[in-house]
Amino acid sequence: MIPVWLLDIDGVINAYGAASGPPTHVWPKADWIITKAHGFNIWASNSVVTFIRNIHDNGQAEIRWHTTWQNHAELLADALHLPTFPVQDAPEYGSYDHDFAMGWWKLPPVHRVLAEGRSVLWTDDDADSLSIKELADLQEAGPIEVIAPHYDTGLCLRHLRQIKRFLEAGS
Repeated sequence: MIPVWLLDIDGVINAYGAASGPPTHVWPKADWIITKAHGFNIWASNSVVTFIRNIHDNGQAEIRWHTTWQNHAELLADALHLPTFPVQDAPEYGSYDHDFAMGWWKLPPVHRVLAEGRSVLWTDDDADSLSIKELADLQEAGPIEVIAPHYDTGLCLRHLRQIKRFLEAGS
């Protein structure tokens, strides 16, 4: 069974923290797609968007949105000409947030996907705040690769290489 890629938007595809424009130290200026979606300025690397599209088109992963955008993720997909991806079921969304007093709403859905016997690639800029225990619990639950790009840059070339290695090892 192919891995599930749980894909966040802001800080992963969208260089969310780059308020002054796309970070050209990560991808060349000509590579950046500058658009709007869901009322937000979007700075996305064409290399990243093409990579995601190729992973989907080649059947290397089942891509699911795992983002606060929820069903609005399709607005980004439309703006970037990405295929339609389902939104990861997350009944915890809205019931608690990333305050860690009650836990992070994105964590239980990841555990559920692992419990299905699926390997998981999880790209989320906020995943860098997972505790050592939370990461260990995920790794104990099944094959997982957690990638936390910096929100100012989103995914960069080294992350794409890491994703490719993980997906190739899982197929």
